[in-house]
Amino acid sequence: MPIPPTAPERVLIIDDDPVMRQLLPLLLNAVGHSTTPAESGDAALRHLETIAPSELPSVLLVDLKMPGLSAITLAMRLRRVCGPSALLVAMSATAATPDEAACFDAFLHKPFTADDFAAALARVRARADVRETTAAPDSPGAASPAPALDLNIFANLAAVIASAELKQLYRLLLDDVPLRVDRMRSAAEARDEAAFIREAHAIKGGCGMLGAAELQALAQRMEAGGLASSSLLADLQPAVDRVRRMLETHLDL
Repeated sequence: MPIPPTAPERVLIIDDDPVMRQLLPLLLNAVGHSTTPAESGDAALRHLETIAPSELPSVLLVDLKMPGLSAITLAMRLRRVCGPSALLVAMSATAATPDEAACFDAFLHKPFTADDFAAALARVRARADVRETTAAPDSPGAASPAPALDLNIFANLAAVIASAELKQLYRLLLDDVPLRVDRMRSAAEARDEAAFIREAHAIKGGCGMLGAAELQALAQRMEAGGLASSSLLADLQPAVDRVRRMLETHLDL
């Protein structure tokens, strides 16, 4: 059953992924919210210093896994600036730790929809349980192969985002993933596991939101496996090519 729309919110979106900074405003603006994107916690705090108290966001949608300030530190600083009435909603393609979850009012697991966002706000404001949980733990090899493009997610996006904007989002994704794969190769050569995992996490989040399910699944395995899973790098570009071919059919990309 569709979730009734919430009243319009002023939403500050804080995410270092450029795909998410384009996609989330499109999803939330389409259902009546106003949005402002910020590329980091520091950028968000600088923005908040420049606006009048009457213009402060009513909701802050914060990616948990970003360079710079930790999610916990950022949450504390955002609360000091925005006050207790603003809702802090964490988002990630990975479950929040108990300490992280305790600092936010709700958690959204990527991918999520505008209905999921509305439901989370409704639960918070009803003083109910506000935590979102992942559907199941990672279990590589246990599930059926993921499709290159999840057509249900694609159809949901196409229903609320104009074709030209949707094409731009997918082009951005298809350009962004190979760049991150190059960084993962460099990280593997340098034995820099933290950088390797960081790029895998970014691929997982953006691909999940846009329904690139095979890429999301590969990135999830690589995030969990770290450098020991670097052999999967060879599978990422073919998966990108399969997404591109699907989009040529469904979006005339």
